[in-house]
Amino acid sequence: AKRAVSLWAGPKKGRMVMTSSAGIYLETEGGVVDEESPVDSSSPRTAKLKGCEDAVLGAGGSVVRLAGLYALDRGAHSFWIKGGKCTGVKGGLVGLVSYEDSASSVLSCLTCERGVEGEVFVVADGAEQTREQIVDSALKTKMWGGFARPVFEEAGDPLHAKGIGKRYNVAKIGTTGWVPKYPSFDAFCELNK
Repeated sequence: AKRAVSLWAGPKKGRMVMTSSAGIYLETEGGVVDEESPVDSSSPRTAKLKGCEDAVLGAGGSVVRLAGLYALDRGAHSFWIKGGKCTGVKGGLVGLVSYEDSASSVLSCLTCERGVEGEVFVVADGAEQTREQIVDSALKTKMWGGFARPVFEEAGDPLHAKGIGKRYNVAKIGTTGWVPKYPSFDAFCELNK
């Protein structure tokens, strides 16, 4: 990020938007997070992301913190179904946003009329689903319909399976004019039956 910032002409010549992760937040017990929510400062991964964010924000750029990314062939559902197992709480919440919608959120920040310099935005479709619901949605598509349902395991992967997840308040990104094309992962899967 520091190199990118050094190559950027600054906010008077254009806008810079960094894509980051909404997984940076400390919340894991089903609460709602927004741009001001505490981040997990104990994680080296989070510390690195936060350092990059701070460099971009300090130079007048913006940051979009993206929920779990997906396309029909990529995302948590693909990993779980192909691997035959899903670790973490079966009813745990996962916030998602399609690759297409994440790209359009960046474009919204780059082209909106209001200034977005130095701002952070949470980007998700706003319709968190449980791990089980995500699998069920994927299995009704043409691509995944012939696959076996993965086994759900409550233990395992400490990075992606902490607690029961979080809900995302995405009101702020809406102030840029952004609206997700896909209101939920399930709605996306309905279009791919």
